[in-house]
Amino acid sequence: MASKKKGSKKTEAVNENIIRDERYRLLFEASQDAIMFLDRERFFDCNPATLKMFGLTKEEFIKRHPSEISPPRQSNGKTSREEADRRIAEAFTEGTNKFEWIHRRSSGEDFAATVWLTAFPLEGRDVLQATVREISPSDESLADLELHRLKLQMLLDEQTKGFVMEKDDRKRAEKEVKRLIKAVESSINAVAFFDMDLNFIYANNALCRLARIERDDLKNRNASDFIPPKSMKVIMENIRRLIDGQEIEVFEVKSLTAQGQELWIEIAGSVLFSDLGEPEGLLAIINDVTERKRIQKALEESEEKFKSLVERSLDGILIILDGKVAYMNPALIKLSGYSLKEQLGRDFIENVAPEARQDVMVKYKSRMAGGNVPQIYETILMAKDGTRIPIEVNAGVMEFLGEPADFVYLRDLTERRKAMDDFRIIKDRLEYVLGATKTGYDIIDPDYNVVYVDPAWTKTLGDYQGKKCYEYFKGMKKPCNICGIQEALKSKKTIVTEEYLMKENRYTEVHTIPFE
Repeated sequence: MASKKKGSKKTEAVNENIIRDERYRLLFEASQDAIMFLDRERFFDCNPATLKMFGLTKEEFIKRHPSEISPPRQSNGKTSREEADRRIAEAFTEGTNKFEWIHRRSSGEDFAATVWLTAFPLEGRDVLQATVREISPSDESLADLELHRLKLQMLLDEQTKGFVMEKDDRKRAEKEVKRLIKAVESSINAVAFFDMDLNFIYANNALCRLARIERDDLKNRNASDFIPPKSMKVIMENIRRLIDGQEIEVFEVKSLTAQGQELWIEIAGSVLFSDLGEPEGLLAIINDVTERKRIQKALEESEEKFKSLVERSLDGILIILDGKVAYMNPALIKLSGYSLKEQLGRDFIENVAPEARQDVMVKYKSRMAGGNVPQIYETILMAKDGTRIPIEVNAGVMEFLGEPADFVYLRDLTERRKAMDDFRIIKDRLEYVLGATKTGYDIIDPDYNVVYVDPAWTKTLGDYQGKKCYEYFKGMKKPCNICGIQEALKSKKTIVTEEYLMKENRYTEVHTIPFE
């Protein structure tokens, strides 16, 4: 910490701004969303959530290109490098870009994520902020907020000690503040600062959208303008507990938009204290849970309907309690050949093929202990008559009779496996016949992307999977006039054309055959 020096009014003003805007650093560091900054070629900064998501150190992450934390190809068949460069270019052109992406952790595990790119100027150059949120079946935007709240409090305590920086330190801090301000402004979580009377001091864009109000209209407004009296009592009680040094859980209350529309919100709060230990401000991170509350209410009101759906499900449904069968729906009873009476209280693992039991049991125990195990996997079910049935397992922990239980969907894969085997045989035969007749074939989608390439063609033409057919074969920027793809799709008939292939410098007869 630098010693305090007497400086100009400008220097003092800079220090005051840095101290005031230190809150942005706290939010950036404590955010559960992975937030990172990059230019057109590489990342140059990120928050701890990013490092946790990818399993990397900051030194390992910085200077990487987005394609280097992704599998070689994306789901559309294009290379991650090509697709990432395109998305980055669009964000710089349009200002923002939101899309879904397949990322890869350092462990090699791939996962789907939603990515928000936002362009902004920094020190005379254009850069991007990227916010990455993993897509999961049970995604909740404020998960683990209590941990973040504690971290915020610790960092806020450090803030109150005050600081004065040398010239170089101030410059570095000012750069950091610009990035952190942008992170808070672009956050998908609503963030607000209040004085101790709950008058608004600051609100980010997400909060203004949530309250459906312009930022300027929040001046001289109080939280009570948006919170009904009953909910305000809950908030004041939690503030009192925070001031007394007690810990509080994330809590839910009703709120109102500027137009009076009712919302349910989830709040994680923290109190800011002065050097003398006096409370001087409040920080709130807010999430809209209206839809979640609506779904919860609908589920409560439709318990019987839900039970009926389970009973009529075409997939087998199994509930495992303490390792034993606690429930089987009619579909699973039919699939296994056992009656419910025969199965209740039986060790569930006895229904699994012997060679697969160890793997299934390890997954079950780990899942019940809160471990990170695959939710969906395949195994073999042993029917009562000894038939081995390939099944897809989709399992998750739920409460049953007041105890944690494994809720399992079981899907019979027999027909799917047979169809895949039939397709594989047909494909092998087709490749053999076409290879013998020296006829090459590709599969091209309606957007002219090559999604499958005849292996025989790659030997002479290279691997062009994921590329536009007209770009690769003809060096054109748009589909050629005589292309038969759209006509074949529209007419559902085979279209025959004679086309010039620039790669081979020859004309060839092309048969475009539509299929689903």
